[in-house]
Amino acid sequence: MRAFPTGLFPPTKNRWLFNLLEADGVVTVNATTGETTHYTIATLPDWVDRVQPENFMMQQIQNQGMYVHGIFNFSNQDKFRPSQGDIIIYNGSRCYLFTGLTSVGSDESAIGFILVDMVTKESNIYQMSGATEMAAQSSAEGKVQQFGYRASFPMIINLDGQPTYFMTLKDNAGLIKQYAFVSVSNYTNVGTGETIDSALRNFRQVRGNAGVNITTGQTLSKEEGTVLRIASETIDNTVTYKLILEEKQDYIFTVSYDLSNELALTQPGDKVALEYMDDPSGICSASSFGNLEFDQSGQ
Repeated sequence: MRAFPTGLFPPTKNRWLFNLLEADGVVTVNATTGETTHYTIATLPDWVDRVQPENFMMQQIQNQGMYVHGIFNFSNQDKFRPSQGDIIIYNGSRCYLFTGLTSVGSDESAIGFILVDMVTKESNIYQMSGATEMAAQSSAEGKVQQFGYRASFPMIINLDGQPTYFMTLKDNAGLIKQYAFVSVSNYTNVGTGETIDSALRNFRQVRGNAGVNITTGQTLSKEEGTVLRIASETIDNTVTYKLILEEKQDYIFTVSYDLSNELALTQPGDKVALEYMDDPSGICSASSFGNLEFDQSGQ
C-alpha cells in the first residue's frame, strides 16, 4: 500500500530515428512532497501495474498489422488493424489492454482479439471470427432502442464455453440502466436486463431459442425425474418452458419450445428426461427434452 498519493509518468525513447515512441521505464512523483523516483522496467516495484501508454500500444498494434509482411505488401495479404476502441482490464494483479482485430477493408467482422500486458507488453492473440465490438454495441442498443440507451465499450468473456461480449447500457446522464450480453459468433443473439443475473438469464434463453449449441468445451449433465411444476413464457415472440423436478427442486430448467413437441403436452406428475448445462445460479438451459410417459406408451 502506498503511504502517499503518487503520480506515474513514463520516460520514452524513439525506436527508429524520430519515430516509434517506446516507454522504457517509469518516474513516480509523490504528490505530497514532489519527490521523484525513476525505475526501469526491470526494477519496477510490484505495485506499479501500468507503464505503457494506451496510445503507444494501439499504434504499435496498428503498425504490426500494417507491416505484417513488410512495407511492399500491396495486396494487403494478412494485414489487420485494431478495432475502433480498447478497454483496460485486470486479471489478478496484472493490467491488460484489450482490443479486437479486424482484417484490412473489413469493419463488421473480427478476426481475433489481443491482450497486451501494460508493463511488459507481452501479448496474447486469440484467433476467432465474429462481430466487432462496434457491431455488438449497435446490436445491444437496438435491443433497447425504445429507451435510447448507449452501450459501453464491451469486454469479452468466456460464457458457457463460448466467446461473449459483456457491456453496460447507460442513459443520457451516464447512469447504468441495464446490462447486455452479445454473442461474438452471432451478434443478433442479445440478452439484456436490469441486473447482470437477469441479463444473463435472458441471453441464455435467447441463445437457446436460437438453437445455439451451448456445450462447447463443457460437459452436459443428464437428469430424469418427475415434473413438479411447468409453465410457458413468451419473450420476443418465442416460447420457453420452465419446469421444476421433484428430485431437483432447487433448479429451474428452461427449455425452448422447438426442442420437443412433447413440451406442450407435459404436465405435473409426468416422468421426463433432459440434458442441460449446469449453472451455479440454479437456472439451467436444457439442450434436449423427452417425456418418458409418451415414450413408454409407444413401446
